[in-house]
Amino acid sequence: MASILPNYSLFENEIDTTARKFFKDLGISKLMKKSNFTKTKGTSCFQVFCFIFSLIFTGKNLYRTLQLHHDEMSFAKDCVYRFLNNCHYNWKKLLFLIAQKVVHNHLSPLTSDERVKTF
Repeated sequence: MASILPNYSLFENEIDTTARKFFKDLGISKLMKKSNFTKTKGTSCFQVFCFIFSLIFTGKNLYRTLQLHHDEMSFAKDCVYRFLNNCHYNWKKLLFLIAQKVVHNHLSPLTSDERVKTF
């Protein structure tokens, strides 16, 4: 009987690739720098953000993922918790800048004057 795990692994890789393309198209790393997401050493904020973002779409638990893939990860759970709880990161500004980019890049072309025909 065939296992479901290889297909699920392909699904995870596809989500990871799609998320990274989305981040690259919007320039999320630049937006994060504008929102004070910086670290002096260790894993970059961008890598931790990508990891957390991918957990949402794969339906995984942070604790279990860090426990199972401890050897493969370049950071520990403390890094993730410090990232999420850092008071110097401006989350509101980051969300606003991401929303602004999404509207400008993907929604504005749909509402141009050239699309509307008047009689």
